[in-house]
Amino acid sequence: VEVLVSLPSVKEEKFKISPQSEVWMLKKIVCEKFMLEPEYAQLLLNGKVLDPKTPIGSLNLSGEKIVVDYLWARHLLLWSPEEQAKLRNSTVLVAGAGAIGSEVAKNFALAGVKRLIIVDYDVVEASNLNRMLFFTLEDEGKPKAETLGARIVEKYPFVEVYAYTCALEQLPLEIYLNSDVIVSGLDNIASRIFLSATAHRLQIPVVDAGTLGHRVRVQTYIPLDSPCPACHFPPDKYAQLIQLRNPCDPKLEENKVPSLITANTLAASIQTQEALKILMGYQEYKTSGKWPQNIGNPIKGVLIADLKYNKFSIIQLEKNKKCIVCGEKGIAKPAKRITIPAENIKDTTDLIRTVRKEIEGPVRTVELYSPAYTPLKKVIPERSLKEFNIYKGSFIFAIKTMRNEDYEEIILKLD
Repeated sequence: VEVLVSLPSVKEEKFKISPQSEVWMLKKIVCEKFMLEPEYAQLLLNGKVLDPKTPIGSLNLSGEKIVVDYLWARHLLLWSPEEQAKLRNSTVLVAGAGAIGSEVAKNFALAGVKRLIIVDYDVVEASNLNRMLFFTLEDEGKPKAETLGARIVEKYPFVEVYAYTCALEQLPLEIYLNSDVIVSGLDNIASRIFLSATAHRLQIPVVDAGTLGHRVRVQTYIPLDSPCPACHFPPDKYAQLIQLRNPCDPKLEENKVPSLITANTLAASIQTQEALKILMGYQEYKTSGKWPQNIGNPIKGVLIADLKYNKFSIIQLEKNKKCIVCGEKGIAKPAKRITIPAENIKDTTDLIRTVRKEIEGPVRTVELYSPAYTPLKKVIPERSLKEFNIYKGSFIFAIKTMRNEDYEEIILKLD
């Protein structure tokens, strides 16, 4: 029989299938053709969900069409199934599980992002509850990252969540390397400088946001062209900004800043939209130098909003030659990225030999490290790859020392 199947306002197509075939078989064929995940789709006839075990021949399809109800069907009115598939295979690192981070995590889950890595060393406080949807009074004293992660998975089981209750500096480098974009809602400058340095060094896009009462700030960093999130910090004020002081001085009391749920939600919404542009369009941008028209261009500069005075503007920002992170004498130099074939690499001796062949230029020494550990674990010959948590698809961190004692960092991917 011939069955007309419609994904409303997106596409319609006729499918030929045996009358003895059951509905689940038709759904499988349709989802493959339409590039949809069958576990998140249902087939409807006259507004009613069809039983997967129903034979196609028993349905009254005369003059009727079967409608596909897909979880992210409304997205397909904005972008293609191929672009939605990119979201379904993407990884986002959410730095901070507070007022902005918890909203951002929820937004990504709803958008269909496959994996969320949530990092926060703090615990839930009662004062958090007026602006953080997923926490309750019973959560007071519990780790924010783990609590938020558990609630996200409970409500959105199609998302994988990996929660880390630690400082960003304690994360294995591999976690950053496996992230397609970093979304930051951090409230301290030292961590933002560290994150900016890591992103610049590893060439990972960042969307940074913050709020102060009614005011909102969002900045998107696209390596290596745009100013990094640390570029606007005045070079002569770094010590003061990160509160460097004499160790004998008394401990400073933590400064509290005003926080408003409307500002936090706005910041998270803009931040999420910027990250979606990156997840769906960054590869095309790297290849062609242009962002897909249906996705849109990321923000250039810093978006500033003031909800009290209804002011919205984008402030142009130039790369700061004296930036502590990406400036001429900055602490972070971009690492070169190389892909190496995995097929003939059986142990660490093969790996070291292959890497030496791939690395160009005059070399005095090359040292390899596994980024799956903190600190990095040095790779030594005549050992199994498993001992260093290295598999096909893994990253390897290399330090190449030249004859003039200068060095270069290289990120290798085993493909």
